[in-house]
Amino acid sequence: MFASALAALKIVFDPAFRGVLLKSALLTLFFFAALFAGVETAIAHLPTLGWHWVNVLLEWLLPVLFVLLLAVLGAPVAALMGTFFLDEIASAVERKSYPPGLHGHNIPFFEGLWAGLRLTFWIFLFSLLLLPLHIFLPVMGTAIALMVDGWLLGREYFELSALRHMAVGDADAMRRRRRPQVFGAGLLISVVAAIPLVNLISPLFASAFMAHEFIRCQRLEHPA
Repeated sequence: MFASALAALKIVFDPAFRGVLLKSALLTLFFFAALFAGVETAIAHLPTLGWHWVNVLLEWLLPVLFVLLLAVLGAPVAALMGTFFLDEIASAVERKSYPPGLHGHNIPFFEGLWAGLRLTFWIFLFSLLLLPLHIFLPVMGTAIALMVDGWLLGREYFELSALRHMAVGDADAMRRRRRPQVFGAGLLISVVAAIPLVNLISPLFASAFMAHEFIRCQRLEHPA
C-alpha cells in the first residue's frame, strides 16, 4: 500500500502533470473560497443575537471555524473533484507504470459524475452528523470521521478504478473480496483529505493511488 502511495505522489508532482495539478488545486481552492464567502455573508447578515458581542465573537471566530470546515469537508471535496480527474490520472498511471494489457478504458462521463455526486452526498451527510463530536470530543470525533470517510472513499475510488477494467458486478465483487486493502487505502486517502492545504492535491493523489492499488489487487487475484 505504501509503495502505491509513493508512486502516486510521484505522478502527482510529475512536471508533465503540472497542468492537471494546477487545475485540480484551483478548482478545489475556488470551492473552499466560495464556501468561506458564503459563511462570512451568513454571519454578517445574522440578526443581533441578544448581545452584540455574540455577533462580534462569531466574526472573530470565523477563521477558526473555516479551518475546521477545511478539515471536515476535505473528504467530500476530494470525492467530488476526483470525479473530474480520475480517468486522466488513472490513464497516466497505467501508461507510465504498466504494460498495455493492464490499461483500462475511460468511464462514461455521467456514470462517473453520478458516482462522485452520490459519494459526496453520503460523506457530506456523515460529516455533518459527526460535527458535534469534532467540537466536543475532538480526538474521538476525528478518529471516527476518518474511519467513516475512509470506508466511503475507499469503496468509491476502488470501484471507479475497477470500472475502467471490468463490469459493475465484477468490480463490486472484487471490492468485497478485498475489503481490508480497500479500507486501508481509503483511510490513507481520508487522512490526506483532512489536512488543510494538503487536501488541495487529495483528489489527484487518491486517483493515482487507487489506480495502483486496483492493479495490485488484480495481480494478487490473478498472479502471472
